[in-house]
Amino acid sequence: MEPYPFFTQPERVTYLNRKNYPESRNLVIYWMQASVRIVDNLALAKAMQISRETGRHLKVVFHLNSRFPEANYRHFLFLADGLRDVMSQLQRNRISFELLSGDFYQDFTRVGQEAFCIVCDRGYLRIQREQQEWLAKEMPCPVIAIEDNLLVPVESASYKAEWAARTLRPKLAGKLEYFSGAFTPFDYDRSESPVTADAHNLARLDHFLEEVKQQRYLSPVTMRGGEGEAIRLLDAFVAEKLARYDADRNHPALQATSRLSAYLHFGMISPLTIYRRCASLPGAAPFIEQLIVRRELAHNYIYYTPRYDCYEALPEWSRRTLREHAADQRPYLYDCATLESAATHDPCWNAAMREMLQTGYMENTMRMYWGKKIIEWSKSPEEAFQTMLLLNNRYFVDGRDANSFVGVGWCFGLHDRPWQERPVFGLVRYMNEAGLRRKYDMEKYIALF
Repeated sequence: MEPYPFFTQPERVTYLNRKNYPESRNLVIYWMQASVRIVDNLALAKAMQISRETGRHLKVVFHLNSRFPEANYRHFLFLADGLRDVMSQLQRNRISFELLSGDFYQDFTRVGQEAFCIVCDRGYLRIQREQQEWLAKEMPCPVIAIEDNLLVPVESASYKAEWAARTLRPKLAGKLEYFSGAFTPFDYDRSESPVTADAHNLARLDHFLEEVKQQRYLSPVTMRGGEGEAIRLLDAFVAEKLARYDADRNHPALQATSRLSAYLHFGMISPLTIYRRCASLPGAAPFIEQLIVRRELAHNYIYYTPRYDCYEALPEWSRRTLREHAADQRPYLYDCATLESAATHDPCWNAAMREMLQTGYMENTMRMYWGKKIIEWSKSPEEAFQTMLLLNNRYFVDGRDANSFVGVGWCFGLHDRPWQERPVFGLVRYMNEAGLRRKYDMEKYIALF
């Protein structure tokens, strides 16, 4: 029986092992990995609770991995903003923090020897799950994972991979009120007075960034990371865009979306925070559909699909119809370098690629169009899949995310249905430039980039 009961829904708590608490150890460790924030950080709250109830010291650790799959300087620079925010907040609240940047397994073998228990926020990417499994096996203490980056924990929503949003939506609907319910947060200093984070950790972060800049450089974007910036964007979205979100969100030139996807990816803002802020406001329903149903469908997919980043994991019907049309004549063929240079014949597509290159973001309609055209202009669907994933994960700040893998898969029929048969695509949904120009002011969009 758990001696330190949590003060939120028990479904959010997963015991990764059942080891005894070593009473001789005096450190409660929170391994921060997917939740780089303070507000609505349920894993931090759990660690704080155990610390207070047992009289043991709390330490937050974060491990920087320069070899994290497909991550580069652009991603790490954005993450660094968030880490500086967190370090300052923890310093203000007199909570210890240690930034680790060596070998993950060696670092945690050392840290774990001091641990009474280890609390972590729950990650769903393959590398995150592998590290958590290793931690649970090797650490000589309990390891507890807390779900605080989905509104409804993935197993509570469904016990299997869902076919589409329409099959997951009703399963989520009955659980939203319960899982968005208030919990008792730990008390912390919310003042805005400046606090300088620990100099040793800041120096280690700067050194890490310099190494990554030399080894895995990609031009940074102007978008600033961090919890404070995420809250500012949420405030601006609610005040200026939410009421017209449904009418404007698909128009690329209007830039009417929340721009919070990168902050959700790095855990710099919680979906709980966003949901509680927006759910009861006029016009919020279409936004909540994206925040909850679509986002949690993506996590459902990567959780129940071990090879979520492989072409072979796509629906059998879509792979079959694409295979049947693999020999169809393509109107244009472009290699990855030409696509990456935004040098195609299509000005709409080129503008979308430039938006990705320059800003690390792309409007939702253009993400779909961008992917569909790569299918049309590649030698095979398998090549298109690899090209799409490579560019998506390299340039988007919100890349390498559950939404990214599912967004790419959607272009190939994942979570969609068969449509009218046509060359190259077979029964997979098709998009064209004429349709874009008929619906939206594409010249205005092109002028932006």
